Amino acid sequence: MADNEALIAQFMDITGATRERAEFFLQASNFEVDLAVTNFYENGPDQGVNVDQAIIDSNSSDEEENIKVATKKENKSSTGFSNIATMSSVRNQEDKDDEKGQAYYAGGSEHSGQQVLGPPRKNPIKDVISQVFQKAQSGNIEQFDPDDDDDDDESPNSRPTFSGTGYRLGHTDNDTQTVASSSSSGRKKHEHDTVTVKVYSQGFTVDDGDLRSYEEPQNREFFESITRNEIPAELRKQGKSMVHVNVENHMGEEYVKKAPKFKAFTGSGHTLGSPTPLTTEDATVPNVTTSSDGKLSANKQENEAKASSELNVDQNQPTTMISIRLADGSRISSRFNLTHTVQDIRQYIITARPEYSGRSFMLLTTFPNKELANSSDSIQQAGLQNAAIMQRMK
Repeated sequence: MADNEALIAQFMDITGATRERAEFFLQASNFEVDLAVTNFYENGPDQGVNVDQAIIDSNSSDEEENIKVATKKENKSSTGFSNIATMSSVRNQEDKDDEKGQAYYAGGSEHSGQQVLGPPRKNPIKDVISQVFQKAQSGNIEQFDPDDDDDDDESPNSRPTFSGTGYRLGHTDNDTQTVASSSSSGRKKHEHDTVTVKVYSQGFTVDDGDLRSYEEPQNREFFESITRNEIPAELRKQGKSMVHVNVENHMGEEYVKKAPKFKAFTGSGHTLGSPTPLTTEDATVPNVTTSSDGKLSANKQENEAKASSELNVDQNQPTTMISIRLADGSRISSRFNLTHTVQDIRQYIITARPEYSGRSFMLLTTFPNKELANSSDSIQQAGLQNAAIMQRMK
């Protein structure tokens, strides 16, 4: 009797049943606690049981227990589990455990035991989310289709019969008045803001923003406002008076953060400049004036004529024409004797273009490029007969 009293007390602690019901289920299962607890939850804790009709002999209970044990072994052998656990599987297992009830362990003999699951746990946040979709299905919340909303204003019933301009006739030809279309001035398109709320198992997003947890109070208030057909407080703070909230159900999907949209440039720009003007060696530029149209006007022809006269070309000696491409892109040309040197060509450039007098430059042949480094070489020695050379700044 002492052992039976201990089993009765154990059964009452597990199930919370009265002593009378504990004695009934234990006697029916030959004082096997695990079998008694199973029968208790299968029959339902609140359902009445007729004691006279529930007499079970020990032989039948033993056979039933053997059948259950064999079934458990068969299910265990036929079910395979992976030995590798990933973060996704652990997260999914935690979600499933939340939906299941609390686990109780019913003790049996020394080497046996049985797990018993109580009623499912309640999740108030998920209950609020379920209310949103239930009210939408029952018609308390409008089932809004964005594609249909774009075509509402263009439906045949909403189109006016006449949208042109009218004329009010008078008594004379000059007494006619123009009447503007009432549809163009009085008709105002129905405008509203649309907010898309995507519901996931881990949380929800607003307009594809960051994932927001269900556990925070402000997020729960957000959904409760929707169930009351009210604009959420955070949307009212943004000054929105007409809002369509589209709630999309993605409970069966796992939230994946979207990559941010590429923006070419989102910073600020700075204009680069020189705090001080670039200084060069002083150069005197004679006969240089500025014309009325803003262009530089210099007596270049006089300077070129002066440079040619200073060469003192002897017409009785062999001569050649040399074309010079300057660093600014312009061209000058003059006739030289074959006895003139490279230094004479440099002096000719400085006289024709005084702005180069104080600057260092070099002369090169065009093809192949070769610097005329020896200023004492004559034109004949340098092979510059009828040549084209160019100026390059150092």
